[in-house]
Amino acid sequence: MFQSLANMLVQQLIRYGMIESQEAEIYRYGFEILIYFIVNVLIAFVLGGIFGEWIGTGLFLGCYCTLRQFTGGYHAKNYLLCTLTFATIYTVTLILIHYLSFLEIRWLIVVGLGLSFYTIYRLAPLEHPNKPLQREEKVYYRKISLMMVFFVMGTMICLLPIRALLTFLLYPVFAVFWIALLLILGKLFNKK
Repeated sequence: MFQSLANMLVQQLIRYGMIESQEAEIYRYGFEILIYFIVNVLIAFVLGGIFGEWIGTGLFLGCYCTLRQFTGGYHAKNYLLCTLTFATIYTVTLILIHYLSFLEIRWLIVVGLGLSFYTIYRLAPLEHPNKPLQREEKVYYRKISLMMVFFVMGTMICLLPIRALLTFLLYPVFAVFWIALLLILGKLFNKK
């Protein structure tokens, strides 16, 4: 689906003289990624809408998508599996946040966030075998990843005593948790 839609868009751009045919593959890949991203964002907002969690969905996506681009980690074999993985991750997040009471186990949130930070510290960035990173990119991605996670951790710890904000704070925390888990899975499964 993603590839065929991207092909159709690229063919239209070539047909109307907006791009050269030798640039088709670059545009095709860019459109595939853009379409995949839009579909995942729509899925997240539909799921968030079902649970009435629009703000939480925005917080989750902002943290998850941004951090994921710098950390790397597990990559599914195709777009469908990747979309299903993401939808499962976000559905589990919504269910846990919606049905569990985190007020009584705030210490567990801090411990989980600390373990996630440690995992990201140890593994990020985890490059994909098909897309190796240059040394400078690795240093830059690592720096950005750690700064982002440190920011989420610091914000969470500072605002944790404010009960009214706990639900909103859980979304970035779960995003960091899932990123750490995807790094571990990537280390285990994304080999040449």
